[in-house]
Amino acid sequence: VLSQARIHNYNFTGSRMSSANFSDALVEHCVLDRCYGQRASFQNAVVKHCRFSFAMFSLVDLSYAQIAGCDFSDCDLRDSLFVQARAGGDAGSASGSRFRRANFSHAQVRACEFQDCDFSDALMEDADLRDTVFKNCVFSNTSFLHADLRRAEFRDCDLTNVDFTGLDLTAFKRINCKGFSDRPQKTTGKRRNHNGRK
Repeated sequence: VLSQARIHNYNFTGSRMSSANFSDALVEHCVLDRCYGQRASFQNAVVKHCRFSFAMFSLVDLSYAQIAGCDFSDCDLRDSLFVQARAGGDAGSASGSRFRRANFSHAQVRACEFQDCDFSDALMEDADLRDTVFKNCVFSNTSFLHADLRRAEFRDCDLTNVDFTGLDLTAFKRINCKGFSDRPQKTTGKRRNHNGRK
């Protein structure tokens, strides 16, 4: 149990941390690449400048977490919980967290706020994104196939080649976004596969 711990500059690469409890912890400058952390909990944790590349974190609980300057590229976040989480950069920083090619399929990402984050090529298919706000985020080639985006808001985001197949485009807001038109899209609506993940 690592709840309420202060963990700095630790290398967890390749560790098996299934059901590990990091709730209310401060986790800073740590490397969690290729970790197996299914059902781990980071509830109410502060996670800063950590790397989770290629980590298997399906069913992880990041509810109410504060995430700053982290890299979740190629991370498996299927069926994860991000309820009321906040992600971006440090105060005064122009760079936020990276979720490039991350798999959020069937995740519950409700009432969250993401600022200055990069979701390029991510899978958000069948994800619950209700009431979530994205500010100045990049979604180039991201798939929202059959996601629930009711009352979500995209503000100043890059929506180039985003797949909104199966969505009611009137159910969520797009404010000052580039790379997207409300005209019908010529997409196949086929599910994509990232690194062997479906």
